Amino acid sequence: MTTHSKENLAGHQFDLHARYATLSEILTAALPASGGQRDILDVGAGTSRLTEAYLPQGFACVTRSDVDGFDDPDLVRITPGSPLPFEDGAFDAVVAMDVIEHVPPAERPWFVRECLRLARTVAV
Repeated sequence: MTTHSKENLAGHQFDLHARYATLSEILTAALPASGGQRDILDVGAGTSRLTEAYLPQGFACVTRSDVDGFDDPDLVRITPGSPLPFEDGAFDAVVAMDVIEHVPPAERPWFVRECLRLARTVAV
């Protein structure tokens, strides 16, 4: 189980903390400690870096993406309903926290397949 400092938790709602703490546990269990750099795609990352905040320091390189750029040059802009702009299997893991409810119901199966297309090991 991954532990988090009080600084990571400051200001986070309990349910948000619970989701991201669980995400950290899933990713650290699914992605082996050896094997070099882990690459994670965070779909719908928004303005925060919650995925990075809850992972152990140096665990992975996280590529953040969203439909809005939020004037953040580090965010990869994606277009709703279009394929995610990455090669098949480009990431060890794909994360889409609090996103599916924003995808129209008819497009949800496609969206999940898109996340799975990009993930070599796990999609959450």
